[in-house]
Amino acid sequence: APAPAAGPAFTFVCIPADTTVPVSVETAASATGSDVLPALLRPRFADDAAMDEATVARETAARMKGMLHSGGAASALKAPSA
Repeated sequence: APAPAAGPAFTFVCIPADTTVPVSVETAASATGSDVLPALLRPRFADDAAMDEATVARETAARMKGMLHSGGAASALKAPSA
């Protein structure tokens, strides 16, 4: 398939999750009839880093607590028998 025709440039604001990195205004080229955002943004979200065990434990505990409180099914949640 032929490459899409170049469209007008567009400007966007990059708000990093890392609060030590400043917000920036950026410009990128668009493509007529094509979505350029996946290719443009994919590298900004790709991360192979392992999550910190303490963070995983904290987030998992908070979500489990929320599920049990909101679902009211704490009695239905049982450990499998041996």
